[in-house]
Amino acid sequence: MITRQSSGRPGQDDAALFIRGRATFNNSDPLVLVDGVERDFRQIEPDDIESVSILKDASATAVFGVRGANGVVLVTTKRGAAGKSKINFNAEYGVTNFNRITKALNAETTSLFQREGTINVGLDPSILSNTSNFPVSEYDNYLYRTQLSPFTHADNDFIETFTKPGSQQKYNISITGGNKVIKYYVSAGYFNQQGMFEADIDKLREKPILKRLIELSPDVDEALRAKEYDASYYFDRITTRSNIDITLSEDLKLGVNMSYLYKKKTGPLLMMVYQAVLKIYDSLLHFIGMHRRLFL
Repeated sequence: MITRQSSGRPGQDDAALFIRGRATFNNSDPLVLVDGVERDFRQIEPDDIESVSILKDASATAVFGVRGANGVVLVTTKRGAAGKSKINFNAEYGVTNFNRITKALNAETTSLFQREGTINVGLDPSILSNTSNFPVSEYDNYLYRTQLSPFTHADNDFIETFTKPGSQQKYNISITGGNKVIKYYVSAGYFNQQGMFEADIDKLREKPILKRLIELSPDVDEALRAKEYDASYYFDRITTRSNIDITLSEDLKLGVNMSYLYKKKTGPLLMMVYQAVLKIYDSLLHFIGMHRRLFL
């Protein structure tokens, strides 16, 4: 089996499963059966799994017809056993972070390279169209270096400002037991995942870059606190499971499997982000008092 994880966003970091590789450009997901019922593999609480079996041969998957063409994953959940009741509790906590972030040049160094490159190709660096609308004069470099005009000559480290270590936590409690007639397994789980983008407005306001802009223009602070935009980025999942086996007679047994899944995912929507950026942009234009290119 091959697994591939293409995203690390909260609630969207599920790994794709491929049995014997990917054999088609269409849907290559294997058929997943949980206690004989087709379900999404990503909806299963890991602590509830007793065993996982992979069927990949044609003879083994023939009974499932076309649905088993990409392989079959058989998942068996835990069940109760005769004896005294047992309570198990598991807790996990982890920290997530970016593997590698490319170090970016600051504004002054970028301006110097842009100016040098423009001159090397025989163009006039004083004409903005020759420098990708990036001001590169000696006075511009002075403003980049001193940050006397952060609205018109910004030197922002957006990675440092808007990212932070993420976290995830998982808790599960289960009770199992029974007697000769009734056996039971009951569990409840909770999973929380926090993103790696800083969404706490109060913490953002204390960042040196934004703090400086807010001091110069209170409109920036008003734009950050837009009520219609929720910048929270997290994923919550609550699961419960109840597997009950009842022996009615030597020849008749009754099994009752019940499960419940609740999940909530919040994250920035493109249109909301766009509207928030426009509000900040408008406040900057109002502060400067003229329309000019601010984001390069």
